[in-house]
Amino acid sequence: MTVGAPTFIQQIRSTGVSRGVPVLRTAEYPGAFASHTEETLRQNTRELVWPQVVRGLTEGITDAELDRDRQNGRRPVDEVVYTGTFSEVQEFFMANDWSDGLPVVPPTDALVREYLRFTPCDPEEVLGIYALAYRECTVYTVAVNAVMAGCPKELMPICVSLAQALGNGEWRRPLASTHGWTPYAWLNGPLARQLSIDCGQGMISEQMNKALGRFTDLMMLNLGGYYVKENRMGTFGYLMPFVFAEDEAACAGAGWSPYHVRQGYGMNENTVTAASALAWGNNVTPSTDDPERVMSLLAFDITEKQQNGLGNTNPQVDRTVLLTEPVARILAGAYRDPAALEDRLIETARRPLFMRAYANYWANTGSAQADRYTFDEYYQKMLNDPDEGAALTDAPEWLQGVTGGEPLVTMAAMRKGQTAFVVAGDAARNKFMVLPGGGRVTVSILLPDNWDELVAPMGYAPLESFYLAAPADQQQRAAVTAQPTGKAQATARPTAAPDRRTGRSAETRTAAPAAADGQPVTAPSPLTDGDYRLVPSMEQVTKAGRLCRTRGSAVAWPHGADGALRLSVEDGFNALLEALPTGSSLTVRGRAVAGLTLRPQPSGGRSGAAVTALPENVLSAVPLTVEVNLAQSRTAGKATESGATLTLSSRVTRFDLSAADGRGNKAALRALGGDLGTLTGARVTLDPNAPDGAEMKIGIGGNDSVRRYLSIVRKGERVGIKYVTP
Repeated sequence: MTVGAPTFIQQIRSTGVSRGVPVLRTAEYPGAFASHTEETLRQNTRELVWPQVVRGLTEGITDAELDRDRQNGRRPVDEVVYTGTFSEVQEFFMANDWSDGLPVVPPTDALVREYLRFTPCDPEEVLGIYALAYRECTVYTVAVNAVMAGCPKELMPICVSLAQALGNGEWRRPLASTHGWTPYAWLNGPLARQLSIDCGQGMISEQMNKALGRFTDLMMLNLGGYYVKENRMGTFGYLMPFVFAEDEAACAGAGWSPYHVRQGYGMNENTVTAASALAWGNNVTPSTDDPERVMSLLAFDITEKQQNGLGNTNPQVDRTVLLTEPVARILAGAYRDPAALEDRLIETARRPLFMRAYANYWANTGSAQADRYTFDEYYQKMLNDPDEGAALTDAPEWLQGVTGGEPLVTMAAMRKGQTAFVVAGDAARNKFMVLPGGGRVTVSILLPDNWDELVAPMGYAPLESFYLAAPADQQQRAAVTAQPTGKAQATARPTAAPDRRTGRSAETRTAAPAAADGQPVTAPSPLTDGDYRLVPSMEQVTKAGRLCRTRGSAVAWPHGADGALRLSVEDGFNALLEALPTGSSLTVRGRAVAGLTLRPQPSGGRSGAAVTALPENVLSAVPLTVEVNLAQSRTAGKATESGATLTLSSRVTRFDLSAADGRGNKAALRALGGDLGTLTGARVTLDPNAPDGAEMKIGIGGNDSVRRYLSIVRKGERVGIKYVTP
């Protein structure tokens, strides 16, 4: 039996069917229980809910219940399910919940087969089994929904990648929430320019962009099983999904790399990044050319754009920041790249703890706090919560007139790695916009080998004519101009072409630097000898020194030292710091990095999204340890039972594994099989010649005797380490 509010009853039933329970019985509580008095709660539970529970647990399941929730079983992917006129097709699709309420293009088999020519994937290839319905998603059904959405057939490769993104739990997790998260995506690479996916003024309203947004809506409905009023529970509904492209020429003009390059992809690889938003619109127009003032305004807006209204839930959330070209140019004058800007924003974007506590106390999602704590008690509770990052700081600049310049207890509104900066929008406007939301995922777009031949009859120039030079080559950056036909053209020095079936490019990898004797060199370090942990600036560490990135330099607090040391970092050391996820540790001996310990990001942060692209010379010369802590904690650097992942370069072939139970006791490790590598003691050795998709599992003994394991999987040029609790 499951007790639920009225609008959740159908969701409960469909959840049961999706998980193999033919009939999941429910007891319905009338109304919004969080707003009822204790007396009303007790009365409704006794008189209305409890009798339903008794009946549900004592009476036999009926044939009518089985028929109501019965599934029809597996059907051929290309089965013709209906024949009729255009109007009859619309009615049939509406009756079966296959339409979003707007007219659809009837997906005839001939049309679908034509769309399938534009992808290298086999029609019956299963891309994944997706929640909420846990259906098999095939390439054929992606084509069906692309046709229905009215997408031109040349958008088919992008639709396949969007469907693959649906398999990422960090992205899709909040999309059924009552808060109304809106899915959206942006494209990077030459394909967006070739197909005229708009990145300028009015971008999400342009034809190609809107077609991809409509596909996303139908994809969620028909491939994921997201049904409004059944299991997609937005209180006030949802915006239409939207898609746009990053203006990579504007990035070049500002001296920044595009988003996908900062994620480790080649300049001319094609990617789509899927994300979600809790707000749209309400942009800011900075009327200054001072980069520090623009940064301060951006920090101010970030503290206002929280997860849920008033920031009553987790304040440190994923955000996407859209910057028009003029604003990006101003910021680039002070910040060498978006990572440096993010570091400065983390320092600056702080919110008074009183405001945060007030919102979380009186507008706590799902539970009342007033009958458990006084407000003062609750404030103290949040003050002592390490996740809040509360500290006595200078008042933010925009509040100094209110506080009279006095220090203020503030909390962190950002964490490292949570914010994506994308240059897009009207290039003649000074605007930025902050989109708070959930996790995001970047997926390669795969093209058939004969792509140019397929699109040439439609008036598209060859893909390579839209290539841009690699970001490091400042003299060869290209300017992209829109032609009257609407087909974009670009001039640039072509760089290495990506493999169209893998989506990966050879240009993203370089050889390791070597010393005079031919041996790999370590990254030089400006630090004194000792152990250091990479932490947010306010976090306290007692057993090791602290190290914090900030604006092209680093601040270190060596263990035992009285004060902080601000360092001007050298190139090699800076590259190392940029690559390490927060919570990592490093050992310095003789002014060189002598050891690294990497920790999966916590589930409270960007679980599964910390890609560690370590410099190759460090990977070649420095002992590497992956540490997993089995304690149920959200402190930075500890994996939780909900699962956390770490992604390494495939150049990592050996590392030590350290697993503890949270009390300092080492956990037992046991190889559970797989063809990717071997486990000897605590040393993991991976086979560099193992095929893509090869996996090994390592069992971990916990203090509660629950079987957990690490799943290590080869994924192209990356190795993913996922912490799993079955």
